Amino acid sequence: MSIPFNEMKENAIQFAREWKLESNEKAEAQSFWNDFFQVFGISRRRVAAFEKFVATENGNGFIDLFWKGKLIVEHKSKGKNLDTAYSQALKYFSGLKENELPKYIIVSDFENFKLYDLDESKEYEFKLNELYTKLHLFNFISDYDSINVKEEDPVNIDAGTEIGKLHDALMNNGYTGHNLGVLLVRLLFCFFADHTGIWPKRAFSQYIINNTKEDGSDLGAQLNSIFDILNTDNEFRQKNINPNLDILGYINGGLFRDRLSTAFFDSSTRKILIKCCGLNWSGISPVVFGSIFQSSMDKEKRQSLGAHYTAEKDIFKVLNPLFLDDLYERFEKCGNDQNLLKRLLIDISQIKILDPACGCGDFLVLAYRELRRLQLEIIKKINSIKGFVQMQEMNLLGLVNILDVDSMYGFEIDELSSLIAKVALWMSDHQMNMELSKELGRYYARIPLKKAANIFNINALRIDWKDYVKPDCINYIVGNPPFISKQDRNKNQEKDMNLVFEKIKKHGILDYVSAWYKKAADYIEDTNIEVAFVSTNSIIQGEQIEPLWSYIFSKNIAINFAHRSFKWQNGLSYNAAVFVVIICFSKKPRSKKYIYDYTEVSSEPLRIKAKNINCYLVDGENLIVKGTLNRLAVEDTPYAAMGNMPNDNKNLILTEEEKDCFNQTYPEYGEKIIRRLISAKEMINGSFRWCLWINDENTHLINKIEFIRRRVMNVKKYREASSREATKKLSEIPYAFGEIRQPNRKYICIPRHSSERRKYIPMALFSEEDIIHDSCIAVHSNELHIMGILMSSMHMAWVKRIGGRIKGDYRYSVQLCYNTFPFCKLTNKNKGDISEIVKKILDIRDENKDKTLSEIYDPISMPKKLLKAHKELDKLVEKIYSNKVLDNDDKRVGVLLECYKELLITKALKVQKE
Repeated sequence: MSIPFNEMKENAIQFAREWKLESNEKAEAQSFWNDFFQVFGISRRRVAAFEKFVATENGNGFIDLFWKGKLIVEHKSKGKNLDTAYSQALKYFSGLKENELPKYIIVSDFENFKLYDLDESKEYEFKLNELYTKLHLFNFISDYDSINVKEEDPVNIDAGTEIGKLHDALMNNGYTGHNLGVLLVRLLFCFFADHTGIWPKRAFSQYIINNTKEDGSDLGAQLNSIFDILNTDNEFRQKNINPNLDILGYINGGLFRDRLSTAFFDSSTRKILIKCCGLNWSGISPVVFGSIFQSSMDKEKRQSLGAHYTAEKDIFKVLNPLFLDDLYERFEKCGNDQNLLKRLLIDISQIKILDPACGCGDFLVLAYRELRRLQLEIIKKINSIKGFVQMQEMNLLGLVNILDVDSMYGFEIDELSSLIAKVALWMSDHQMNMELSKELGRYYARIPLKKAANIFNINALRIDWKDYVKPDCINYIVGNPPFISKQDRNKNQEKDMNLVFEKIKKHGILDYVSAWYKKAADYIEDTNIEVAFVSTNSIIQGEQIEPLWSYIFSKNIAINFAHRSFKWQNGLSYNAAVFVVIICFSKKPRSKKYIYDYTEVSSEPLRIKAKNINCYLVDGENLIVKGTLNRLAVEDTPYAAMGNMPNDNKNLILTEEEKDCFNQTYPEYGEKIIRRLISAKEMINGSFRWCLWINDENTHLINKIEFIRRRVMNVKKYREASSREATKKLSEIPYAFGEIRQPNRKYICIPRHSSERRKYIPMALFSEEDIIHDSCIAVHSNELHIMGILMSSMHMAWVKRIGGRIKGDYRYSVQLCYNTFPFCKLTNKNKGDISEIVKKILDIRDENKDKTLSEIYDPISMPKKLLKAHKELDKLVEKIYSNKVLDNDDKRVGVLLECYKELLITKALKVQKE
């Protein structure tokens, strides 16, 4: 070996920098090749000669550079045809003796290179500035041994399949738990190092192929030896170490510190490992690194512990408005002012970021990479300024103020994920150092590792964050804490919630992610820290608003920017989509605030300027709408309630066929005890079920009709078996629905759940004889002006923002949507005008009786006539509420919140008078 590999790499970068502008073959070609050999620490004079005379079959000629038995070089002026140069080199062969014939040919025009490996019949083409990445091709010069490895394939997420196979094979052999996880992380780092210049290219894979048995029996022990070497400083290594092992550099950083129990391989697992080695890991994104590893993990574990991969474009929705946009704007304003550029470089180097649920480090890795990229752009800009100081001073300025991985902080409950996050940041750092090396004209790397990201393997909800990371050293908090609903929490997560929200009422209804909001709000007290979290959209809807946001706003925290609901996908093969929002908040409010709105949940966002962003992500005052049992609006607003709950294990419910069969068998009783059942699904889709509706007047029929008796007895058994005392008590009256709230007059039926795709929630009128199911809400009125208000864009805007959601679908609640809705006082003319349009809507629906409500309210196929009538209704109701044009939901909700506020004041004054 001539010189250390890292020195060789630095030489290659400097060589490319010095020769990037040369083009004249005759004037500088020989100097070029003298310097080329110096890249490898070789004096050209010792191995090769210029202008070697050759007498060929076609006449005499001179070889530009000749290395006996090894190499011929043909050099051309910049832009000349290199294929012609290659043909010329081949013609010299007839004038050479057998022992003089070369194994390699190189042709070049200063900027472009072509290397021909004649023994292997392979051709490699690259540019001058890529030389430092191709040094392994010149092992014949540097005296490194070369080995044939399968042609490389690009690494992508599918590579996780191979890692998964290795994981499964070792696990099935009994190698599990901590040892297995750490082994795989170490191997992934070695694959990366094998292709990114941390040590000579493929040194790891070559050692595995050449120094382990094909049956895999000694592979585990050899891997432990490799790990020991990687954890040993070159100064302290044994003198008689295998030179092919010694070229693996000292890594440090603790990754290879702990001794693992030996994993036993066989021939098949060895083949899998070698196949992984053969992939090209040089271009892998460290963000994807975590994803690849996760593909070998259990899905349930991945979901519950928050180890997840996210598409970069979604993470940028957090990072760009949080700090990247401002930093790039500042960069543009610097212009050619060297002092401003230096100041910005220094300021970026001092940024500290915390992800308190970092998983495999997606957010931290991307934030780190983008900050380093901006620093690189700043260095390029300074270096390009005419008349600037010598390059050495530039190098010093850059290297002293380059962001390092210890600027990144994270909390992660899963041990393996926390290790992956730390390794992924090292990988990102190395990639950016290689980019920086090109600009500096010298090799710059941080190997051995001196610093590490501050990733703590702890439960973020069981600690005081300040005990681990002092708030005064953090600038930003980012992340996407676990998406776990209140229904899906396990016992430990339930305990977490109780600890975090110990003194806050109603916290049992909150989703798990809200605990990070509470912890962050406490942590940023008396600081300028900005927090930006991705969260399930449930935290800005429905019943969760009050307990969470009342607390946050009580601490005088402001929302600085927010993305309204959109689809967030994890980027993995099973690609579970979640409806999320992004909320940035801080104690110190920004002067410029923005809301990012989506016309559809999968579309690109539109940025809207806002004066104040409230918890409904609307530009308006920080009001919190609280659910109430009583109607808040004017006195003539009709009563509404959820429908009747059977609680019968489907024994009181009849299909159309069962109803017909009963009526045929007992024609005299059908009309007395069988009623049409109105449930949301059937109403929207145009089919109906039926139910046994038995009251005190016809209980005698239970024992008289076996069909009814059998059904009632099944209900009794079902309720008696319940663990709920209230349900057990209902077994005393097994013939009746569990909860009865049947209107005694005609009513408006509203489904409790409806698709978010619809512009309007389908509603309908029914008779008091029709039994309303608890999947619907009954508004005890058949007044058309009331129905019109409920079908209008004003009420729909309220439902979307104030009501809850299931995934993306609307969830209508009496207490939260209906009772809180600020019905305005209507004149008789208003009532008449609204009623006329509602009649028109109902008539149009009657004209389309062959279609279901689902079909005619589908946004794609909604009849033009019906849509026009609804829009007419919308404009009329909007005009009643405001003289201003209300052409979007933000404006509508803004007006409604003002009305809501006025109703609260009116109600408070009324209570005072009483």
